[in-house]
Amino acid sequence: MRLEIDQQIELTQPQTLILDFSHVTFMDSSGIGLIMGRHRVMDAIGGELVIRNPPPHICRVMRISGMERIAQIQNQKPEKKDLL
Repeated sequence: MRLEIDQQIELTQPQTLILDFSHVTFMDSSGIGLIMGRHRVMDAIGGELVIRNPPPHICRVMRISGMERIAQIQNQKPEKKDLL
């Protein structure tokens, strides 16, 4: 997953990377590492990272680990344009 996301970042150079967690049921330190690594990649190109729709138990893990300091955490339904 990391490689695919990084390849897309390299190809498209987005200003904002949105990671939608709405269907994620479990997250451990590997997931935290994925988020931190993508934050570094986006920071290097002057972009930002947004974490969208984490379920409450995953949102709690993110907040405990300090993810809101490196990424916006949003709870909203994705817009149609975001599904592409």
